[in-house]
Amino acid sequence: MAQPEIVVPFPSPFKDLSRVKSTLLMASVAALREAGLYESYYSKLNPLFDDEVLNCLAGSWVSVRAARAHYNACDALGLSSAEQMAVGQKTGGGLRQHLTRVGGALSRGAGVTPWWIFEQFNRFWARTFDGGGVSVIKLGPKEAEVIYAKCSLLESAYFRSALRGVAVGLLGVVTQRSFMSELSASVKSDDAHYRFSWV
Repeated sequence: MAQPEIVVPFPSPFKDLSRVKSTLLMASVAALREAGLYESYYSKLNPLFDDEVLNCLAGSWVSVRAARAHYNACDALGLSSAEQMAVGQKTGGGLRQHLTRVGGALSRGAGVTPWWIFEQFNRFWARTFDGGGVSVIKLGPKEAEVIYAKCSLLESAYFRSALRGVAVGLLGVVTQRSFMSELSASVKSDDAHYRFSWV
């Protein structure tokens, strides 16, 4: 078996998460609304963050505290991991559409593989998060370990599951089927390790 190989290193400089783009929270709230969960979610959202979470301007930066309040409310919904992933896939719909367009164009030339998708992860991350990042380790031809780190939102079970949904949805652009499982919990609360495989 081939030796593990880091194919996507953490970004440099690599700092702790400090802000989140409003686009993520807006898409997440929209996905909750589409799933019929908005009223329950709103009843659980800390009212101190109502305005910053629900009335933020598109394309603006939102504090990590507000983002945590959003995901705390999502955790309080008591959804199963599969339900959280499903909402996450809806949240990542815009990214999938973008990759479908770009990937479709590239596949007519050089071709697009899951490894190409992984190479975009930190670029996509930087568009949404100020701080934190992703590293990808190649374990085999169709298997990878993906590590998210320096992101305090990973303390939220909902956020971790939703992140899985987004990632699986992105890989779905170029695979017939993909699988993603969370590995044993890290010692740190601000990182998470996942294993991907696909066909």
